[in-house]
Amino acid sequence: MHAARPIWRYSCGMSVEDVGSIGDSAAPAPPLPRPAGVPDAAEWNPRSFEWELVPRDAEGRPHGLVRAWRSDGLFVHEYEHRAGERHGAFRRFHPDGSIAREGFYESGSQHGLTIAHDYEGPGTTHEPLQQCCVPPGAWKLQHDFDHGRIEDVRWYDREGRHITAKGKLHPERPASVPRRAGFEEHTDTWVHREYDAQGMPHGVWQRWARGGVLRERDEFAAGKAHGTWRRWDEAGALTEEGGWQEGKRGGPYRRIGVPAELYVDARVHEERGGFDRDQSVGPWTLLDAAGVSLGAFELGAALDDEGLLASPALADAPAGGGWLATARALEAERRPAEALLALARAAVAAGDAAPLRDGLARLALPRRAESALGMAADLVTRADGRLDLVANALPAGADAASLLRALGSSLAGREAVGLALVDAALLLAPDRADCHVTRALLAIHLGRPEVALAEAAVLPAENAEQRSFLEAYTRVIFSTYPFAPAGLEIRTAFPDVPEGPEQPLEKVRAQIMKYATRLGLVRAAVLERLPPGAAPAWLPPDVSRLLPEGAVALETWEFEEVIEDEDENGDGGTDAEPEAKLVTVDETLTFDASAALPAMLRQARREWFGLCWMCWAVGLDRVALPDRVEAPADFGQAAGLSIERLWRCRDRIVTGGLRAMTQGVPGFPWEGVEIDVLPVVLAEIAADEYREMRAIFYWLCDEGVQSPWQDNVRTPD
Repeated sequence: MHAARPIWRYSCGMSVEDVGSIGDSAAPAPPLPRPAGVPDAAEWNPRSFEWELVPRDAEGRPHGLVRAWRSDGLFVHEYEHRAGERHGAFRRFHPDGSIAREGFYESGSQHGLTIAHDYEGPGTTHEPLQQCCVPPGAWKLQHDFDHGRIEDVRWYDREGRHITAKGKLHPERPASVPRRAGFEEHTDTWVHREYDAQGMPHGVWQRWARGGVLRERDEFAAGKAHGTWRRWDEAGALTEEGGWQEGKRGGPYRRIGVPAELYVDARVHEERGGFDRDQSVGPWTLLDAAGVSLGAFELGAALDDEGLLASPALADAPAGGGWLATARALEAERRPAEALLALARAAVAAGDAAPLRDGLARLALPRRAESALGMAADLVTRADGRLDLVANALPAGADAASLLRALGSSLAGREAVGLALVDAALLLAPDRADCHVTRALLAIHLGRPEVALAEAAVLPAENAEQRSFLEAYTRVIFSTYPFAPAGLEIRTAFPDVPEGPEQPLEKVRAQIMKYATRLGLVRAAVLERLPPGAAPAWLPPDVSRLLPEGAVALETWEFEEVIEDEDENGDGGTDAEPEAKLVTVDETLTFDASAALPAMLRQARREWFGLCWMCWAVGLDRVALPDRVEAPADFGQAAGLSIERLWRCRDRIVTGGLRAMTQGVPGFPWEGVEIDVLPVVLAEIAADEYREMRAIFYWLCDEGVQSPWQDNVRTPD
């Protein structure tokens, strides 16, 4: 189908200027006059601006010594070739004939020693030691190549003394440090690294102190830690030894010289245990300096997310005997992480942290509070939502309150269980503000706005920003669904707006019924999440009155659209035939079992918002089926406002409002909060609603638009 492109619809947003291309390359430079001294057989090379004398083999390939002169006649370089490839010695020269660079090639790749020499003679040289980052006082640069790969770089001053990249004298290499190791100035250590053919870490990496004591030895395979890693102290005594398997910690582990602040018992000098898939597993033993055991702990086998989610410790209700019996059974099976989770559930059920504290004292490594907090913070960050890593850290001694909060916040679709874990965290640490924030968010997912607001209210003054967000987010998610245009000042700075809708009454009524059908689907999905008979004030409204014959069909289809720009000059001329573009329409709306309640309520807001503006745009002051199309006087202003406000919301999300500020675009309040201070999550909700409003006006004002749900009227910007 063909459609005109309404100027008002496409005149907002960033313009893009197509400056085209000037071509892939400039015309070759013409040959310059041949200088004296350049052999007659030499040919001009327009790419290098040099005269080249190239001996060739029977197949026409460079073979033998290729020589070249600059455009001013000065000899510049000579390279040995074999069968078309650089092979053998090469030399490059400064203007006075002194050597600038010399080395070797093997089968087309630099190999062996290459030396660069600095220059202070007459004329201008094209052969600097290096294009940048030359150390102060450097006079010579040496590279060791292994078939094109740089293995070592060395700088020397005028006196031939080895210097560092900062121009300081290079330290003497201790006898214990092999020749292949280089000095790393910023760490003051000697380092040797190996790589595979793809440039990935491979083999043995080592690090020595300046004096030659080996401090680190690591093993890699194909870019991942794999093998045994060891650490030594300044005297060369072993301090740490552990295994890695394909980038994850795995195998026996030993640490000697444990810092006194790590464990509750300051006598702990050594710890021994093991890892599997980055998790602390199996028997762990703490020993004093004499090797006497101070405690033995069983950390169990490695966990995985699937198995953990199926654990009886994370069930909705305990098995027969209650949570304490579940914990005892798990402990007997050497599943300490799950046993501690069951004890957390028992503590919540009893309203007493004692069962959990007793279990932690018995099953978890006894770390000091500060050490445990730091370990938990680091691990939660690294876990990035992985439940198994977080749960495994419970018997490993990380801070239990932090871990329980992190686990609770990650149990998508299991919010009631997550809330119980956060409640257990609060029993251990009642003053943790982050636990109250998480508890509020879980309450929102469970449809308990009053709990969320109560949790926000107890946050201390230093968490005022989080309190404000929770209050605003709760108010927005649990909306009471007023008629959206009511009380809104409708005006726009948009220069060219439509006068009224082009769509006929029957199509408007059909779209209103589709909105009502979609909103009914959301309402039904929300009701499934609520207890029987529940009808809270925030339940999406019942709009079945708009469906006199019941829900209407929601369809999907595709069509080709050809957009023709409106002819502003009126001469009917066009530069080129417009291209057809495939447009997809999808009116359907479904929710699966994993859909979160806040996501459903956000969808309900969008559907209601669109329904309100569709009704308003044809002359209604409420949600109803119209019997005529009578556009309000400020119809065009509302159309422009939809584009302006969506742009402003997107700018808040993408640039933090910087673009609007620099361009002097005014803001507006949304749900009582100015757009320039609106949290990103709320700005995204606002953007969704104004995108809905914009789609409606695109459809109303253009008979060529088949549906408000076609993809090309719902683009992000």
